[in-house]
Order: sequence, then C-alpha cells, then structure tokens
Amino acid sequence: MNKWLPFVSYVREADGKQMGVGKKYRATYEFPIIGEYDMMYRIVDYAPHKKVVVESDFFLKPHVEFHFFEPKQDECKMEVRVSFRRFSYLYQYSLGPILHFLTGQQLQRSLFLLRMVFPY
Repeated sequence: MNKWLPFVSYVREADGKQMGVGKKYRATYEFPIIGEYDMMYRIVDYAPHKKVVVESDFFLKPHVEFHFFEPKQDECKMEVRVSFRRFSYLYQYSLGPILHFLTGQQLQRSLFLLRMVFPY
C-alpha cells in the first residue's frame, strides 16, 4: 500500500481476526513536522469483493470507503471516498475545505502511482 499511497508509511493488522466488521488495522503516517504517527482503523462495513469501509477515532474522525467494481471480466475498478466525521461549523468552514483539497490531491497522486505499479 505504501507504494501507491505515499503519505502512508505502512498498514498492518492490529489483531488476528478474520477480514470483516470489527477487524482493526494500524496505519503509520509520515507528517512533515511531527514525524511518524500511528492511527488505528476498524472495519465498520464489509462486503467481500465489493466494499470495505474503515473509520478511525483520530480527532478528524476519518471515514474511508473502498468500492470495487468489475466492469468487464478480468478487470477491476476501485473507487475511494474519504470523508471526515466532523460536523462543527468551525471545522466545516475552516479546516474542512483545506483537508478536502489536500486529500483530493493526495488521492490523485496515488492514482497516478497505482497506474505505474499495475499497468493495464
């Protein structure tokens, strides 16, 4: 995962559970000023080969959805949606738009890197 998500150093299992709702993962992020930071994620929704939804209780409360589609045989498309579960007006009108922009930029870069790792 760190090859196509440059802002994530690595993602590891945090428990020995089978893939499904409740399974936990630890993601390590590299931040410019504070260095490495570990964030725990747990799967809140799971449909095999269709969707994985993870959330964290980090102060921004990220919610990440991975949707998988099979438009043609032997082909897979992935859609990623990132949102933050913060509802205060202060967040919505100050930090929210900045995070939306930065997350979009990082995901665009990740898509480019993913295409390099897995060419058609």
